[in-house]
Order: sequence, then C-alpha cells, then structure tokens
Amino acid sequence: MNYTIKELELNSRPRERLKKYGSNVLSDEELIAILLRTGTKDNNAKSLAESILQKVGGVTNFNTTSLND
Repeated sequence: MNYTIKELELNSRPRERLKKYGSNVLSDEELIAILLRTGTKDNNAKSLAESILQKVGGVTNFNTTSLND
C-alpha cells in the first residue's frame, strides 16, 4: 500500500519523532527519509530511504557508494 507521510499518525512521522525524541531513537531509514525530505510519486520518503538502504547494503556502506549508485 502506498501512503504519504502525512497519512501517518503524528508520533509516527520521522520529523516529528526527531523533534520530540531526538536523533538517537530514530532508525537509519527515518534519518535518511528526513534528509530526502520527499519521496516520489510511487514511494514516500520513508519507503525510498528503505530502498536505498537495501540497495547499498546498509548505512555503513554509504562511504563506498557512489552518487551514480
């Protein structure tokens, strides 16, 4: 099911969780979603962040991943 971040409850949205709890409690997916700011017409920012993490093999592999990847 495709949904927008605005359709999530307030305390489930990445930005609101960051403001309320701080970055320590957010997942890598949520932090990347915040950096992305927006998704595509097919994927919200959180889904897009999850896809990116899967493609690069996790956040620890970002330093060896090129922008083209």
